[in-house]
Amino acid sequence: MKETPEEYRARKERQQREYEERQRKREQKQREYEARKTERERKQAQAASTKRNLITKAQAYQNSTDWKQAGKVMASLMDEWKSVGRAGDEESSLWSSFDSARQTFYDRRSAYFAQRDREYAACASAKKALVARAKSLAITSVNSHNEAKSLSSSIKGLWSEWSQIGYAGKEERDLKSSFKNSLSNASRGIKSFYDAYNREKEKKQREFDDARRAKENLLAQMSRIISKPDDYKGSRTAFSSLCAEWHKTGYAGKDNKSLGARFKSLKDKFYSIPKSAFSNEKPRLKVNSNAPKVMEYLDPSNPNAYVWKDAGPEGKKTSGHQTGKRSKKDTDHTTFHPDGRLHQHGSHAKGKKGEKKNSHGHPERFLEEDEHE
Repeated sequence: MKETPEEYRARKERQQREYEERQRKREQKQREYEARKTERERKQAQAASTKRNLITKAQAYQNSTDWKQAGKVMASLMDEWKSVGRAGDEESSLWSSFDSARQTFYDRRSAYFAQRDREYAACASAKKALVARAKSLAITSVNSHNEAKSLSSSIKGLWSEWSQIGYAGKEERDLKSSFKNSLSNASRGIKSFYDAYNREKEKKQREFDDARRAKENLLAQMSRIISKPDDYKGSRTAFSSLCAEWHKTGYAGKDNKSLGARFKSLKDKFYSIPKSAFSNEKPRLKVNSNAPKVMEYLDPSNPNAYVWKDAGPEGKKTSGHQTGKRSKKDTDHTTFHPDGRLHQHGSHAKGKKGEKKNSHGHPERFLEEDEHE
């Protein structure tokens, strides 16, 4: 059935409208595309600019030796790179530059830490050897000053070597702890020796002090005897007892020499005191050993009751008794008895068993001179 002209016109109008609608949509899409393209290009240009800045920053840190800080910056730059988006046609070249800067830094850092690990390993090996030596010192016994000095020198030497070796990495803490404990044990051995030595020294010092006080007391007693001489025999006995006690007191340390000098001085002073200086001794005349002597018996029945007297000039008694003369040859061996007879002390005057006797039958007495007169 043929369409009427009205139907034809209506169909054509509808088709025209549909065409125009399609054309309008096509243009709309083209405009949207162009807008998207323009926006994309703008974003890519912005991203390229941002990434060029990131590349500049990465290149600034690629030769850094501050590994920790530079590593953080590189990680931050990488995160920012990813968030920026692509940079269009420049993306490949930009990434190559950025990655090269990053890789330069990371290669350098890896090489540094690899070298450091090797150094740490060498230091750890050297320090392990020192720890072994320190442990051997820890069991060393100390029995003398030389051993203590030697051990102390060894400890200082080990510490010096330890400080020169350097850091040993992760093992440093454990190695140093073991090293210090071993040397501390060795030092305690030295301390124990010197503690014992000081105790012994203090003990000896106490003994020296006791001896010094004892000697000073003895010197004081000697000084009192010398200052006020009393009984001759008693004083000599007491002084001799003090001297014997002196030699028993022992060493008095640094004061021993001065005390000994004082002792010798007092001893010489005491024995130089004449016998007549003692309070209970009667004054005695100085005996002339070259003059002739007379032994006068006070009681003929008592052989101990006698006195000595000078014979006077030409061998005569000062008492007036008649005596014989004696020659120069017999001067030192002649005595005179109160009966006026001359008695010789030579071999011709010997009695029984070689004993010299006088006319009373008593043994003859010789004058004993005081050793200090």
